[in-house]
Amino acid sequence: MTQAFSVTIQSRTVSVDSEGIQNFTYSTLKTIMADVQPASLNTSELRLYGANDLSSNAKRMYYSPDPSIDLLTRLVIDSHTYEVRGVNFWPRHSEALLFPLQGVGA
Repeated sequence: MTQAFSVTIQSRTVSVDSEGIQNFTYSTLKTIMADVQPASLNTSELRLYGANDLSSNAKRMYYSPDPSIDLLTRLVIDSHTYEVRGVNFWPRHSEALLFPLQGVGA
């Protein structure tokens, strides 16, 4: 597996303001190397996520097993921000399905 992409894993911190509204801030947890490719979603994935701009720009990321990558983890790759929507664990590597977060800068 060629791991040619630098992937920044972000951790989320939740704070609550004086009106009780939750605010989220993100900071860099760590950076890993991974293989990132366009995702061809299968029929069940299209049904689950719907055929839209998010699914058409989805990516699959193949990486060495890392417990810090889980559902809804936020990742930055080449100045684009993604959210992990699915994770598969295999004996020698893991695979994550990434959807772009629109309107979010790195």
